[in-house]
Amino acid sequence: METDINSKLSKIIDNINGQDIKLVNVDFFATADKAGSFNDKNIKSNLNIQLQNIGTGEAQNSDGTKSPIMYGNYKFDLKYSGETASENLIKIVISYKLVVNLQDDIENIIENGIKEVLQIFFDNTGRIILYPYFRHLCDLLIRESSFILPPLPPLSLIS
Repeated sequence: METDINSKLSKIIDNINGQDIKLVNVDFFATADKAGSFNDKNIKSNLNIQLQNIGTGEAQNSDGTKSPIMYGNYKFDLKYSGETASENLIKIVISYKLVVNLQDDIENIIENGIKEVLQIFFDNTGRIILYPYFRHLCDLLIRESSFILPPLPPLSLIS
């Protein structure tokens, strides 16, 4: 079963023609009177990455033709709090849509188990693709709000 899924994932990856990352929404809150420099000991962070939905479809190309796509919608929710969890310093919610352009229709690439394979692809690969964009945008927002916080760790350390 596992080799079957790996085989299907490999077929999808071999048929990728490109990707588009779309920033859908940014929601930002910072407690201005708490701004300043913090170290790791007196601040707590909580990051939740949620794959909201996945799907397949067609995209309209600039030349009028259509090409097959698969997509995943993500919500990144980051909260920084002080000594107590109720002391909210910063809350950032960012939504992205990852659109993967394919060379061939997904039904032609794999015959069955499409939903399961898409779920695995976007749960893993999508998070890896989007996390650096999220991390960079968070760093910019945090610095612009006059907070000096340690940078977010790499995805491998928080997953």
